[in-house]
Amino acid sequence: EHIKIRLDATFFASDMAEASVHIDQFDAALRAEPWCLDVEVATTVPIDGDGGLSFAGKSILVDPAKFFDSRAN
Repeated sequence: EHIKIRLDATFFASDMAEASVHIDQFDAALRAEPWCLDVEVATTVPIDGDGGLSFAGKSILVDPAKFFDSRAN
C-alpha cells in the first residue's frame, strides 16, 4: 500500500538554472528517505522575470508504514 501526494510548488531563485538545482536537491532528499517509494520528475514552467521555476501535480509515493516507523525513532 502507498499514499500518493500531489504537489504544486514554486522554487524561487536568482535564475532558472539555480531553481533547477534546488528542485533536483529537493527530489534527491525525498528519494533518500526510507519511506519514499517514488518521486515523479515533473515538467517545470519558468516564472516571470527568470526568478525560478514552478511545477504542478508532481507525484510522490509514500509507504505509510515506513513513514511512521521512521518517526518513532
